[in-house]
Amino acid sequence: MSSKSHPPPISEVWLCEMPFITIIASSVETYKRECCGLLIGYRSWSNWDKKRRAIIEHAYQFQMSERTRNSVTVPEQEDRCKDIIYKLSMFEPLGYFHSHPENDPSPSKKDIQSMNVNEIELIVSIKKKGRTVPWKTDWSNKMLSGVLGDHRFDLSAYTLTKKNQLDVKKIPLLCPFALGIGSKYFDTQAKIPE
Repeated sequence: MSSKSHPPPISEVWLCEMPFITIIASSVETYKRECCGLLIGYRSWSNWDKKRRAIIEHAYQFQMSERTRNSVTVPEQEDRCKDIIYKLSMFEPLGYFHSHPENDPSPSKKDIQSMNVNEIELIVSIKKKGRTVPWKTDWSNKMLSGVLGDHRFDLSAYTLTKKNQLDVKKIPLLCPFALGIGSKYFDTQAKIPE
């Protein structure tokens, strides 16, 4: 693929169980500093509803990123990680995730400037929990939200449609696994084994 060609635009993001767990755990581990990592999966096309979807099968947290309360840097070793992903699996890097501790899951100007066309930027807002609310998809705000442990999480996905115009589009984020958290069949009160 030439450096000027871009994959087709994504209209929906599906987040599988394991990357969801990685992203949430990474956000909690680094809280009150930002975390960041790679989103790994594949793009699919549906002839039925004419949507291009990103299916996120894995997430990898960068261990060597520099973190502060309001920023995180992708480490120089990022290209090595991407190269290994292509060599080890049938998946591809689809974009990045990072957290916004005590802030909204909206991209900052710096976030937008670092985005690549048609890649995904998944932002996780992590705050101290207020009241306990079930996990849900907010279709009007294209956001996935809920409480787990002592924290409230709001997740949103974005894509950059045109680099020279910094045109950012919020895209629906779906995670069926997250919607089961808190149900009578999902025991979130399990004790850690001794």
